[in-house]
Amino acid sequence: MKGACQEQNQGCPFLPNGCFSDVHHLYYPRKAYRTSVERQFRNLPENKEQICAWLHVLEHLDNAPPEKPSRDEMLQAIAEAAVQPLIEADDERI
Repeated sequence: MKGACQEQNQGCPFLPNGCFSDVHHLYYPRKAYRTSVERQFRNLPENKEQICAWLHVLEHLDNAPPEKPSRDEMLQAIAEAAVQPLIEADDERI
């Protein structure tokens, strides 16, 4: 999702036409995450961040993709993300 860029980096080649931000998935490339579990994991809010589009390009040019977690690790992260709002709601009642 495109948004306003908070960086306004002077080295940004997008700056003349309007610098923007987009979503960087911390687990990439997308083609490595094909199953339903893998896609759910990759799209968890904690596995995404909104960053300057130019920094996003540089991230992918300068860094190798992270190691893909095991299916069990992905399932655990998905389960924890689903339970967290319930825990927070319960904490608010105390």
